[in-house]
Amino acid sequence: MSHSVTQYDNQVGEKAEKFLRLLTETLAVSGLEIRLWNGAMWCTGSEGTPNITLTFHDPYAVRQMFLRPSSLSLGEGYITGAFDVEGDMNELFHLADALTYFKQSLYQKSQLVQYLLAIPERHTSDEEGWNPANITGAPESRERVRTAINFHYDLPIEFWRQWLDPSMAYSCAYFRAPESSLEKAQEDKLDYICRKLDLRPGETFLDMGCGWGSLIIHAAKHYGVQALGVTLSPRQVDFAHARIQKLGLPKEARARICDFRDMKDEGPFDKIASVGAIEHVPESQLSDYFSLTYALLKPNGVFFNQGITRNPTRPMRPGKEFLDKYVFPDHHLATIGKTLNAAEQAGMEVRDVENLREHYVSTLNHWRYRLESHQYFIEQVTNPQTYRVFKLYLAGTAYEMLKGRVHLYQSLFVKPGSSTSVSPKTRSAWYVD
Repeated sequence: MSHSVTQYDNQVGEKAEKFLRLLTETLAVSGLEIRLWNGAMWCTGSEGTPNITLTFHDPYAVRQMFLRPSSLSLGEGYITGAFDVEGDMNELFHLADALTYFKQSLYQKSQLVQYLLAIPERHTSDEEGWNPANITGAPESRERVRTAINFHYDLPIEFWRQWLDPSMAYSCAYFRAPESSLEKAQEDKLDYICRKLDLRPGETFLDMGCGWGSLIIHAAKHYGVQALGVTLSPRQVDFAHARIQKLGLPKEARARICDFRDMKDEGPFDKIASVGAIEHVPESQLSDYFSLTYALLKPNGVFFNQGITRNPTRPMRPGKEFLDKYVFPDHHLATIGKTLNAAEQAGMEVRDVENLREHYVSTLNHWRYRLESHQYFIEQVTNPQTYRVFKLYLAGTAYEMLKGRVHLYQSLFVKPGSSTSVSPKTRSAWYVD
């Protein structure tokens, strides 16, 4: 995306430049290069190749980005093209942390604010592209949840094909070896889930939030189960149905549009999986979420849950969230403690908990590399703004995982049905080559 400002008031440009120079001085970061709309540039810290270069194109956007800095205001500056980034994207989020948490003196703060307030506000209409989510309706209503999910997932299928693996698995992969390709790691993830569930031929299997159908297809093809996947995205169902037909599995695997909260009268199932769906469940409804899976399981049935959680000891940055407005509206992250507690309160027995945070960092890095490698085509099938939204979201989530603010947990539960546990005494069967 090109965002070039060719005309602006000289005083506006002067105030914006003074603000940025003072800001970089007070932040005291090194390895940062700043380039401005007027050709001015400077580096911070020691000489040499900078870790990151920020090129600001629009002096008017400086006020909006920095007056009340947050992931939302800074993210909007990037996706609208007010500034560009060259170099390590991780450094961008280091800068965001430094900006959010640094303590300036009252004098420094008054100077910074003075410069910002001298820049006039400029109200512009949304650019063509990925506009902010406008989610209305009662909180957690079925229609609102459907709208929020479709906001994210109902992009052209060719967009997703460019950076996901061929199975279209859109969740944390499992890297049994650091050098594994994304395709191999996603296949290993699907198989890892099936082995944790101990899927057996003829069993009934439900995938709550099945995405494009990779797990139900893998489970039906390799483990002989009767698999049903549900999702709220029509495009995902269409894609899953086409793949199922192409692979000759119409009797073994099905996908349909359904809110899993409406499935209380179906089943019971031998095994259930939920991969990346719990992030759409408010913390206040976690008990209902696990009570539903409990009701849908047969006695001794097994439930596998994979989801992102927040770390209670390392809080997220304060302020408005970029993800909630442009990527995942109405997303919710509970702690693993509250998640497990809700499961136990519903009657589940916790059998295994595994943190795959490092695996998700690798997955996100693979996705971003593939996204960047196909930038031109992605911008053609969507638009430059959508490309920037996803680049920022993938890089930012990887950074949050690296910092330990968020985690990726796989948890395994059993619905008790007898005094003898149906779970294996060791994990050895999960690691068979």
